[in-house]
Amino acid sequence: MKKKIIVGVLVIGLLLCVTVMTFAQSKSNVRWEYTYVRGSNLDQIIIDSDKLGAEGWELVTSNIGGSGNHTLFFKRILP
Repeated sequence: MKKKIIVGVLVIGLLLCVTVMTFAQSKSNVRWEYTYVRGSNLDQIIIDSDKLGAEGWELVTSNIGGSGNHTLFFKRILP
């Protein structure tokens, strides 16, 4: 009987934490800016991507082309 109560309290606590975290992180007025890195030299793409990462950019997606043309798309929150 006590185990059921403890498990029930833990489940409710977990659901409450998930709910609070979900609503705490959702901002309705978040605006993003986007940029990309394009090229065929992978070493240069990595260098450029590292610079963007240091500036707060996040990788969103990439298009690795079979013809040697690669594009990486980044986003970051507008200040």
